[in-house]
Amino acid sequence: MASWLRRWFGSPPAADVEAREASPVAQPAPERQASSRALDVDGAFHRWLLDAHGEDGAAASADEHALYEALVSAAEDPRLVHRVPRVPAIVPQLLQMLRDPSHQATDISRRVAQDAVLVAAVLRVANSPWYATGRRIESLEQALLILGQDGLRQIVASVAMKPLINVQSGHFTRVGAPRVWDQSERACAACRLLARGQTGAGFEAYLAILLTNVASIVALRVLDERYHDGLAPASDAFCAALGAVIRDLAGTIGRQWEFPPAVVAALGSEGTPSSPLVHAAERASRCRVLVDARCVTAEDARRALSHAPAAAACFEALATAA
Repeated sequence: MASWLRRWFGSPPAADVEAREASPVAQPAPERQASSRALDVDGAFHRWLLDAHGEDGAAASADEHALYEALVSAAEDPRLVHRVPRVPAIVPQLLQMLRDPSHQATDISRRVAQDAVLVAAVLRVANSPWYATGRRIESLEQALLILGQDGLRQIVASVAMKPLINVQSGHFTRVGAPRVWDQSERACAACRLLARGQTGAGFEAYLAILLTNVASIVALRVLDERYHDGLAPASDAFCAALGAVIRDLAGTIGRQWEFPPAVVAALGSEGTPSSPLVHAAERASRCRVLVDARCVTAEDARRALSHAPAAAACFEALATAA
């Protein structure tokens, strides 16, 4: 992992660092072409997570190189397992029940009913615009019938992962954790929309995105440890490298949690998901939160998704996400 990232991110030559420190105009950023330049969805998303404010295309600073090296060291540290919490017990328990045909719907309903947070989430989603039943769903049994197994799996995973993603322990996690969770909820809806008729596919895609989101929190916590009231990293190079580190961290977490190999494989390598469904759901949900946060325009997001009709349609539908 690190060798590829170091080739992409590079190392700041001493002369370049000295020149930038001596003269702030020695390394001018490229002139911005906002109207014609294609939106880098992932770069914009990570810039938003960091609450970074800087010129697109700006060279990486010496501080950013130091932060990047800290991330790589953390990702390669065998003690990484201590930074990553264990997956909540309810996830494997319910997923096993959902896979086992001998379990009746009443057994699953009884298990869900033991968790008030899970019941509330099930009823909320069953009454969301995605299912459009035309009537208010009041009972857990009705809600479970509407959601089906895949819908319930996604909700179980979402509820179980929320405490892990909503960790706010420092500057970067205070800003980024709520934003990661916002995107996670949109991604859940995107997976439901994009995987209709594909049994199990939407759930596996959502698990892969959840792994990426948990890894994002781990990365933000590493940055918190190195943050000293300086400016947030904002260069394109750092944001791209951050995305690739997070993707690799997600694979490590998935293996530690013994997630299905297909889920870990869907994360891909070198910063790009290998699963078309994961890629489409992630891009659509990231575009939606960026537009809603007024970081990019809807027109820019539509142009970025113009070659992916399913993701583009999903982006529009997510405007009414539950």
